[in-house]
Amino acid sequence: MTLLLFALSLIFIDIVPKVHANDFRPDVPAFYSSIDDVKMVMGERCVSMRVRELDLLLDVAREHQQQIDCYGFEYLGTPRFMELMFSDGELDLVIVLIEQEEFTELASEFREAYGQVTHESNIGLFFYFDAVAIRTQPHELVFTSKRTRANYQLYMDHMSRGAK
Repeated sequence: MTLLLFALSLIFIDIVPKVHANDFRPDVPAFYSSIDDVKMVMGERCVSMRVRELDLLLDVAREHQQQIDCYGFEYLGTPRFMELMFSDGELDLVIVLIEQEEFTELASEFREAYGQVTHESNIGLFFYFDAVAIRTQPHELVFTSKRTRANYQLYMDHMSRGAK
């Protein structure tokens, strides 16, 4: 009987869909890729793109900050707006907008996939060790490079104090 229960539990484990962190990472070039390389790759994945200069927002940027606005990027089965932010020509942040009604389910799936939440507030969740956030103001998913995650943690802390 014990052997039968063990075999059944193995079958159940195999058929239950598992959520993996890699399931959520958008299909974009790796962090620290150059803006030129990212433009070339994303030209095929975005319905349209626009590159723009930004004020220096991240501490890691020394000279300039740029962003690719990507329209119509296919993510989780839906075309979406995505921002790819660059510090001194290297990819540091990927932001994918989501719908408000998606937040609760995605937050639950992120908890399952990424585990320990290091920041939780009325503006969202941040998983420092995986450099990933899900936010409510605005509703978006944020994927940060390792070098910007501490900066993003401070940003989330600051924004949550201001949003109370």
